[in-house]
Amino acid sequence: MTVVHSVQGNRIVVALKGELDLTTAGPLREALDQLLDRHPGRDLVLDLAEVPFVDSSGLGVILGRYRRVRQEGRQLAIVNPRPHVRAVFDMAGMDASVDAGDDFYAYANGVWAANTEIPDDKTNYGMFTALADLSEERTQGIIDEMIADPSSRVGVAVGYQDATGWATEGWWNIASQTCETLLKGAVPSRFIYVHAL
Repeated sequence: MTVVHSVQGNRIVVALKGELDLTTAGPLREALDQLLDRHPGRDLVLDLAEVPFVDSSGLGVILGRYRRVRQEGRQLAIVNPRPHVRAVFDMAGMDASVDAGDDFYAYANGVWAANTEIPDDKTNYGMFTALADLSEERTQGIIDEMIADPSSRVGVAVGYQDATGWATEGWWNIASQTCETLLKGAVPSRFIYVHAL
């Protein structure tokens, strides 16, 4: 990736050329932070006209610089993104009525923030938490179906991992809707219990 910058009045204009992905995200983060350090008080403008691709790593760099400039009382604007690069931003959570240059946070997250309620049992809630909750709910559904089926059996493996790899201490098949004692006595703390259905 090529990074070319110029200072225009109260703005640092950064023209990027190349893909913004996992391999270029780190160096770009460092370059942008150095520019922000060298030019305190100036707003940041990212020109994406020559950026054909942005992945989640690149998006993370942009959002991280946005948080930084916002905390410092500055602004971040994105200009000239290609249509498919613009689509990287989650369209379901974006507020297209807000100009990205005026309020990038509202642009990128406005609809999501307005429509997402943080559950009482959580201190924050984002897409990763939502996906984890959905995965847990689906897994519980699969387990409940198996428990309800009297012909199903559940396999339980007990083992641990050390420097040489996994060591299995036992495998048991347990009939549905039953409870069996698999091990008696103290179980060493090295054990990891792997349940397989």
